[in-house]
Amino acid sequence: MIKRFIPAMLSLGLILAALPRVSALQLDSVYLAEVRTGINLTVTERFDEARKVFQTMIDRDTTDHAAYLLLAGVWHGEMFDREDYSTRPKFDSLISKALSLAKRAIAENRNPAWAHLTRGNAYAYIATLETKVGSWWGALRKGVAAKNEYLEALALDSTLSDVYLGLGSYHYWKSAKTEFINWLPLVPDRKNEGCSELQLAIDSSLFSGDLAANSLLWIYLDWGRFYEAYEIATRLHQEFPDSRLFTWGLAFSSYYSGHLREALESFGKILDTIEHQPGQNNFNTIECRFHRARIFQMLHEKDKAVAELQTLVGYPVSEEINDRQQEKLKAARELLEEMQK
Repeated sequence: MIKRFIPAMLSLGLILAALPRVSALQLDSVYLAEVRTGINLTVTERFDEARKVFQTMIDRDTTDHAAYLLLAGVWHGEMFDREDYSTRPKFDSLISKALSLAKRAIAENRNPAWAHLTRGNAYAYIATLETKVGSWWGALRKGVAAKNEYLEALALDSTLSDVYLGLGSYHYWKSAKTEFINWLPLVPDRKNEGCSELQLAIDSSLFSGDLAANSLLWIYLDWGRFYEAYEIATRLHQEFPDSRLFTWGLAFSSYYSGHLREALESFGKILDTIEHQPGQNNFNTIECRFHRARIFQMLHEKDKAVAELQTLVGYPVSEEINDRQQEKLKAARELLEEMQK
């Protein structure tokens, strides 16, 4: 259940890592204010407004590779938020431009550490999309490319703490996905190292602290450290109460740590904001209804569980969504049949 959300939670984290800590004294206050505004708009799913901010930055400087990456990140975030990948060509175009401009900046020795960071994040974005098509090894290859760019950035400027968001995520998930061979002497388990790197980003980065915390939250869920995940999720949700990104984290951490009423509320809050969205494909509504039904079952509130399941199985879904959510749809129908006996 958890792993399908990993690319989504990485998406906005990579946006924040686009600008390294060292930039604070090199970027004027207007530029910094624009970046922060765009980030906050993206985090709270105000995607059209965020795109306008980053497009303005590009219009002012068409060589700004970080701005292209930030704009690509908005499209990436929206795709994962809606579970709709029909706008990928736009994302791909912007990522290609960011990679090209960053490569040129490196060749011309114009803030090359920044440019390596942009390239690393671009490859990391692509890696998360590879996971959506079920290509873990394809994602791993792009992840390795991202890691190499991050290390180049650190070699040039060891103060770029924002690098550790991407690097820490890479080290944890690579180890987690290859646990079956981590016992070999040449295949180290780097999950603890990845968590330490994320903590460094939380403590020291300029732009990436909250998203590094969000990444660590999902790692803790994967690792079974549910109460630690819940503590992080609670703090993030208090800071960004209108963010679906952080509400998902609170919903699942509440669910797995036993705060069932709070989980119900969080899944319900997400439902309230998405159920009647134009173009809703019902991937996420199925996700929310399924977990709410499970919780009502655990709370011995049968009628409410049945109502959730009846709504769930009644959603119109495309063949694609039916295929992607077939396990939950099958489980929901079986559970509904069982509870109606």
